[in-house]
Amino acid sequence: MSCRKVEQEVACFTNAAGVPASVFANTVYDANGSFVALYYTDAAGAVVDTSVGTVTAGQCPVAQPDVEWEKLCDVQADGTVVEFLRRSVTSFTAAGDVIDPVQVDDFETDKVTAYTVTGTVGDCDTCPVQAPLGLITDLTLLA
Repeated sequence: MSCRKVEQEVACFTNAAGVPASVFANTVYDANGSFVALYYTDAAGAVVDTSVGTVTAGQCPVAQPDVEWEKLCDVQADGTVVEFLRRSVTSFTAAGDVIDPVQVDDFETDKVTAYTVTGTVGDCDTCPVQAPLGLITDLTLLA
């Protein structure tokens, strides 16, 4: 029978290199409830040296995925242009590193229906190069 009681709580240890990892904070109390010791363990129960780094209470935060939408144009062989949306989802590891590859999906403008590119993808905001007209006397030339 042990006269010590160990309470375990989740903590976040950030090492000297700035890499966070979830650990368990193990607080040891004697039979009277007085503090005896504190040590940290990993998920497998191995002791973690936290002397170089910082420990905060609670699970390490995990960065949420970054979702970006971009309007693009699919230029067909006959010159017609179809607008579509490209969604890029960038996910991160617990250490904050980007998980490759970034997930890329194409959708119709409703953001639901999948879109398949059939031409050349380009920026929709580009204008075609126009030949100079010089001095004009009829505005219908600008139509």
